[in-house]
Amino acid sequence: MSKERLHEIIQTLDRDQDKNPGLHIGVKNVYKRLKLIYEDKCSLKINSKEGWGTMVTILLPYDNSHEIENFSHFS
Repeated sequence: MSKERLHEIIQTLDRDQDKNPGLHIGVKNVYKRLKLIYEDKCSLKINSKEGWGTMVTILLPYDNSHEIENFSHFS
């Protein structure tokens, strides 16, 4: 993806209104849902190298409050 296209996608993530509604809706939807759940404790980063590919990294806070104490019943 070109640098210009990547910049355009990143710029639309926090906007409520886009000049091209419907574009980037998947990435924007994921980003908004993450912010609703985790607020500022998460991040979504997009890196791209034209001709090679694009990588999306989502960082979430670790929460072990819901971990199962005894895994023996899964064996």
